[in-house]
Amino acid sequence: NIRIEKNKRNGRKQEQHIKIMNAIRDIEHPNGSWINKEGAPTKQSTVQKWRSEHPEGKKADCIRDTGLTKPTVYKWWNI
Repeated sequence: NIRIEKNKRNGRKQEQHIKIMNAIRDIEHPNGSWINKEGAPTKQSTVQKWRSEHPEGKKADCIRDTGLTKPTVYKWWNI
């Protein structure tokens, strides 16, 4: 049997706990340095990068290698 402990908030309500955790985050990472400002790579850029690395590659190979869905690869293949 594996016992999973409940999340501990030390008796605080969720709203109060979130305010405290956000304050700690802002102290440890001033000026919003914890935020990923570039965001996740787009699917279009993933397909284009794969095509540039594999000029003779096929759509099926791209789907297999990148893990993207078939409609996504077909959508961005010729752009």
